[in-house]
Amino acid sequence: MSTSSPFRILNIRLFIAFRVFFNARFYYPVFTILFLDYGLTIEQFSILNTVWAITIVCAEVPSGALADLLGRKRLLVLTSLLMIVELSVIAFVPITSMTIIFYAFLVNRVLSGLA
Repeated sequence: MSTSSPFRILNIRLFIAFRVFFNARFYYPVFTILFLDYGLTIEQFSILNTVWAITIVCAEVPSGALADLLGRKRLLVLTSLLMIVELSVIAFVPITSMTIIFYAFLVNRVLSGLA
């Protein structure tokens, strides 16, 4: 009797690849440089990262309930869309006012925490 590895199933390999790239977020190491280049202070950057961490902690339990309600696959698609919106906020932030920039990055960090 031979036991086949679950990794031989294509969907499992694709899911593992998705999770690796989904969680890698290659852009995180340059966030400090990017945020400071937009004119934010270290204190504002720290506040944004604190908001990001608090959002993650507060969304953990509700996200499990939401996965039960919507289904895991739909929730993964939803969080992927949130990541697209999150990065779009940074890409299209108007550079007119420091207040607008800070609040745009605040929205970015909340969406990132939810994603």
